[in-house]
Amino acid sequence: MSQGPELVAVPGGLVASGVDDAVAALEGAGFEVEIKKSPTYIGLRYVLRVDPGSGTEVPKGSTITIYLV
Repeated sequence: MSQGPELVAVPGGLVASGVDDAVAALEGAGFEVEIKKSPTYIGLRYVLRVDPGSGTEVPKGSTITIYLV
């Protein structure tokens, strides 16, 4: 009997990392990634915020949004 979708925790340590490293970590954990510019975007391409946040358990394959500064 199915217990529903497999839940996976969003990786930690993504805030302040470079966008390429964050995307690799998220995709490696089985997530899709959406990249958005934060309202304070200045072109540094570092992660300002992750939604849902690190440690949150969501179904594998979910889309995680990272906001860049």
